[in-house]
Amino acid sequence: SDLKKLTVRLEPTSKIITRIKKWNKKTRLVGFKLDPEMTRAHAQKDGRALIRGTGCDFVVANNLAHNQYTAFILNQKGEILAERKTRLSTAKTLLKLL
Repeated sequence: SDLKKLTVRLEPTSKIITRIKKWNKKTRLVGFKLDPEMTRAHAQKDGRALIRGTGCDFVVANNLAHNQYTAFILNQKGEILAERKTRLSTAKTLLKLL
């Protein structure tokens, strides 16, 4: 190609997660919030905000800081139900809750 520059124009889109409960209130919805600085306090704050904005039934607030995985699973009230240190244990716990 003779082009020396290529310009890509991106447009923001709305998050589909905010629409799911509107489409079907019976849907069991799990939201995920990844934050490299996720702590217990951040998990509750960020998880509650996600629940308010989407109607999620559960939120998995997780991080990968320093190659260490940690996940907090919150219910609709924003309460932490579990803290897990592996993806597999997070998935197994989530399946039991659902």
